[in-house]
Amino acid sequence: MINVRGLNNLGKAEEVLIWCIEEQFDFIIITETKLTLLKKKGVFFGSDEYHAFWKSSAKKQMETGIGILVKKCWIHHVETIRRYHGRLLHLVLKFRDRISVHIVGLYMPVFKLPTEKAVAKEVKKLLGDIVQNKEMIIVVGDLNEDLTSKLLEKTFATNKVKTCPTATTLQHMNLMDTHGVYAQTIQKRHGHQMEYKED
Repeated sequence: MINVRGLNNLGKAEEVLIWCIEEQFDFIIITETKLTLLKKKGVFFGSDEYHAFWKSSAKKQMETGIGILVKKCWIHHVETIRRYHGRLLHLVLKFRDRISVHIVGLYMPVFKLPTEKAVAKEVKKLLGDIVQNKEMIIVVGDLNEDLTSKLLEKTFATNKVKTCPTATTLQHMNLMDTHGVYAQTIQKRHGHQMEYKED
């Protein structure tokens, strides 16, 4: 995932595309695009590598905007794409034996914004339906919640969802924080290497 803080500049958009190609990402969530309707049609259009799906809010374009880039070798697996309020993109991929994989990109409003409750409710319902159907799901995005604070730990302990609604939803659904696991693994490996060098 990358937060671009605006993508209306085509030079910046080209830099992002080059970076994605160099890194060979299959899927990437792009948040805070702030794309206008006109620019949405042109960003990454004609790319040999990726197909782009975008969503922005017509009324609050400078506060919203999310996109998903899909490498073209995967595009024939895309069954549906759902967009919500410039904050959510839900991609459903279908594979053999009716296996579904859901990729959910989120760009959540800052806490206490008027739209925050509506978006959080929509996210909770969407994720709940997918989990209930026991289908595979990948959730990626910018939650605009402090996931390292004592506040979050207190939220989980007291079961109060007001302070970190989306993170609490993910926690209650027992979805694995693969980013956190990966970060801990790298840290452990680094620590092991340091110990080895000291010997």
